[in-house]
Amino acid sequence: MEKTGKPRRTLIVGVGNLLRGDDGLGPTAVKVLESMKLPPWVEVEDLGSAPHNLISDRLKDYDKIIFIDTVKRGSNPGTIHRFRPETGKLEGETLEETFSLHETGIPEILRLNKLLGFLPSDIVIMGCEPSRVEEYSIGLSKPVRRSLPKLLYLVLLEILQE
Repeated sequence: MEKTGKPRRTLIVGVGNLLRGDDGLGPTAVKVLESMKLPPWVEVEDLGSAPHNLISDRLKDYDKIIFIDTVKRGSNPGTIHRFRPETGKLEGETLEETFSLHETGIPEILRLNKLLGFLPSDIVIMGCEPSRVEEYSIGLSKPVRRSLPKLLYLVLLEILQE
């Protein structure tokens, strides 16, 4: 909720490919969130491996966007990462170096939407360090599967933050 007491319209976006092991984190998280009774000001969308579908002026309708994706950083598998793109960095790396799992990734989507004036001011990227991202591997690895409840809890807290 905003300090005015008015709910902040929020979009939660899952990015990833269910057929590439841990890269399916975003769509898996979205599936769980869709089964929950979320506040009416929250929308959930699975973009799969086509995040370019999010280049749109409809983003202006949201106060906040939360991306859920696999974040490959070299940490222990299952490590949860959370950051805001305005910092441009995650522990010393540029945003472009942080994401490498999609041809058109979150950095490019954010950059294009910002250039077009479509971005809300509040953007959060949340994800998990993968154990395996292979061609044609279905299901999350054990470390990522174990981290999913905590990641979802942190996403829910993010929704409720002012």
